[in-house]
Amino acid sequence: MTRIRGAEQALKLFADTSRRPYVCKTCRAHAIRQFHSSFPSSAERPFFQRMRETLFGSKKSGEVEKQEERSQQKTEVLAKQAEQRQGPEKRQSRSGRTYEVAKIVHPTRTKDYVRSTTWAGLETIGTEEWVRAKLDRGEKYNGFTPIKRATLTNAEWMKLLHHVAVEVLILHQAGRDLKQVCYPRVDGQKTWRQTKAFNITIENGALHVTSSAQQAPSMILQAVSEKPGSEQDQNSLAREVKEVIAMKMVVNSEASWMRTTLSDANMRFAITKRLVQLTGKRIPDVSISNATTLGDLFNAFKTKEQPKKLSQTEQLRGLAAKVSNVKVSTKRHTPIDKEKQVGRWKLIEQELMARNLPVTGSRLPQAKAKVDN
Repeated sequence: MTRIRGAEQALKLFADTSRRPYVCKTCRAHAIRQFHSSFPSSAERPFFQRMRETLFGSKKSGEVEKQEERSQQKTEVLAKQAEQRQGPEKRQSRSGRTYEVAKIVHPTRTKDYVRSTTWAGLETIGTEEWVRAKLDRGEKYNGFTPIKRATLTNAEWMKLLHHVAVEVLILHQAGRDLKQVCYPRVDGQKTWRQTKAFNITIENGALHVTSSAQQAPSMILQAVSEKPGSEQDQNSLAREVKEVIAMKMVVNSEASWMRTTLSDANMRFAITKRLVQLTGKRIPDVSISNATTLGDLFNAFKTKEQPKKLSQTEQLRGLAAKVSNVKVSTKRHTPIDKEKQVGRWKLIEQELMARNLPVTGSRLPQAKAKVDN
């Protein structure tokens, strides 16, 4: 029985037997030669084409040879220019940094060139010392926030919030960019001496600051730089926080300025950014987005008193009020506590003592391990 080829079988299935009941052997052979199951791109090159490329070369190989020849000529030209030049070549990058170009040494043209036979004297790359030397280029990095986060009380947080809010509102009233509140102060001027005398009020639905001293706003505007300049020193930031929290100011969480609406997102972000810069304490983005008043920002930054026990948390305290069949205990609930709730523990204790049985634990002397002091 003859074996049927796959291509021939596919053609037989594809052909309509009703219209073409018979296909001659020559036509089937011709159709099989024209049928390919692979893409034309993956088909093998013809034999005569491979022979021609082997004997006379192809266009791609000729282009590669010409490219290698051009690169070699370019290297020789650069080597000649390096020999004629006196001293290293200096160039300047896009960032303005000046660097020296390494000298090109051509082995065939340099008479003093000696090929190295050992590793001695060659540059070693990839080690920890090499990476450390490459990374350490002498730059001095000053972070945006202080290295050590400030620890403030709630009253000190309120003083600092009032101080920063007054600075931002004065910049807003003057039409200046609010991000300038984070710029360095001019000649180390102390704006905290003027901000404590300002009152934050609401006029026509917007925040405003008022002061009895007429020159106070202009003094604060002069103290805040309009150019970024160099980054602020960590010591100056810590000194400003220390002086602000030390000033005498009556603080109250129920003050009217704490309930003022803070609808402007740029103003809210500027106040938060300055507080983070001064203290190093970060708050979640959700707290910043949901803050609608200065009091909300104060609640996000203030120090939360940590409960001593889990049962003292606000979540568990509110659980007992919402769910009537849930009770919160300050200690672990034992079976003895359950018997005491129903009033059976006294009877159980009396019966245990009457039978000379231990009430709690075991009466055996070696039942518990003893700790030697």
